[in-house]
Amino acid sequence: MPLAIENRIESRVAEMLRQSELISRLGYKNISRGLRSLARLSAGDLDGYPGLIPKLPSALQVDPE
Repeated sequence: MPLAIENRIESRVAEMLRQSELISRLGYKNISRGLRSLARLSAGDLDGYPGLIPKLPSALQVDPE
């Protein structure tokens, strides 16, 4: 069963941008590394990427709530 955060990220990516653009908005220079980090975060590794989580709302252009 997909996690809520995974569904939210995927729906916004599909709506507004390619994943590589999202990775750039999150501050990654290395797109491959950013994609791996985003995949792990989406899979539920919330503790492994604490600096990434606060950047998501702005990168996805959504309300932080």
